[in-house]
Amino acid sequence: MSDFTGAKCEYCKKIFTSTDDVVVCPECGTPYHRDCYFEAGECINYELHEKGGDWEQFYGDRVDFSSNNSEETASETRCPRCGTSNPSSGLFCVKCGMPLNLNQEARPFNNTPYGNNQNTNDGGMPGQQPFIIPQTIDLKQVDIDGHKGEKYGKFAKKNFLYYVATFFNFSKNKIKTSFNIPAVLFPEYFFFYRKMYLIGTLLLIFSSIVSVPVMIMYILDGMFEGIILPQIFYDNQEIITEIASVCSFARTAVCIICGLFANYWYFLKSKKTLTEIENMDITDQEKNELIDKKGGTSGLALAISVTANLILVMLALIGLVSYFK
Repeated sequence: MSDFTGAKCEYCKKIFTSTDDVVVCPECGTPYHRDCYFEAGECINYELHEKGGDWEQFYGDRVDFSSNNSEETASETRCPRCGTSNPSSGLFCVKCGMPLNLNQEARPFNNTPYGNNQNTNDGGMPGQQPFIIPQTIDLKQVDIDGHKGEKYGKFAKKNFLYYVATFFNFSKNKIKTSFNIPAVLFPEYFFFYRKMYLIGTLLLIFSSIVSVPVMIMYILDGMFEGIILPQIFYDNQEIITEIASVCSFARTAVCIICGLFANYWYFLKSKKTLTEIENMDITDQEKNELIDKKGGTSGLALAISVTANLILVMLALIGLVSYFK
């Protein structure tokens, strides 16, 4: 029951209208105006909580929901995450990409995931918005720029629904930005982890270069005891500090850009790879094997990129110090 028109808010006792912003208790399902719930700070239907019951079971038959059968309500589905109205035939929210066709008992607030079946983070990479794995979404029926959602999910593997929903949002709304926290914090590592080796390598080289002035500044400030640099560095410490500041700013700017566009770049890579495989004159089984091979994540590539970054920074620092000796 997604429309509570005709029911009464437990907090303010006012009748819900079709335009009210309604949230429900994730435990018992009692509906509230969003402002009322946050003003109360908790669900105040204590009697129902003590009974361990469900609001719809105890109160639903006492409310006139006849307005829910209107043509307008029947033709729309409200996103359980952001509250946006969507066509009833849609599979994903047109605003945030959240799956709409959910068949679960839990009914949390519009800005939280459903139930306990959550697919969190990017296979161990921290910080991405979790999406649940819905029980009734058929990814074989979701078309994203000529490829079925099932194929994109097979390519992404870990956190597949997050990416399928995000890719659908890119295709549907013609946008290119989203927000990927792992790509903000560790852009070069994220791209290696997702097997995007070219951009990962470019970022790795960039990261190593801008890290050298910062390392030198730390050494000059005495953070690494026992390491002594040539005198020329101490004589120009102020200039080196300014260079390090510029490098830090450049690094931050690149990280933000990567965080905004990482998912879109991954979408382009996924679509290009799937198109190339689909155009190959091979069997469907061989195509699926190629998707498995080229898609997914690589823990080995992640480990190599971390090690390579440390080695590159140390080599660049040693080379620079040797040059000025």
